[in-house]
Amino acid sequence: MVYDKLLERYADELGVVDGVPIAPYADLTEKLRLPEVGTINWNESHLVDLDEGNDAEEEPIDWDDIVMSIGAEIVLGIRLKIKSELHYTWCASQSTPVCPS
Repeated sequence: MVYDKLLERYADELGVVDGVPIAPYADLTEKLRLPEVGTINWNESHLVDLDEGNDAEEEPIDWDDIVMSIGAEIVLGIRLKIKSELHYTWCASQSTPVCPS
C-alpha cells in the first residue's frame, strides 16, 4: 500500500511512467535526490519525534520521512475505521524490518 501511494503521489519526482519507475530510479543502486517537499502533515499520527528539543537540528525531509508519513496515514485510517465501526481504540507501530544475517 505504501509503495503504491508513494508512486501515485510522487510519480514525477520518482520518474514513474505508466506506474513503473524508469531509469535512473529503476536502478536500485542509484540514490534518489531529496524530495521537493517543504513540510509533512503528520495529522493525528502521534509519531514520537526523537530529535525534539531546543538543540535539535532540523534535517531536510527525505524519502524515509515521506514513506513513514504515508504509513502513518494508512494506520490512522485503519484506527479511525475500527473506532467508528467497533468502538475500540488501539495503537500501532511502524518499524524497519530486521533481517537476520
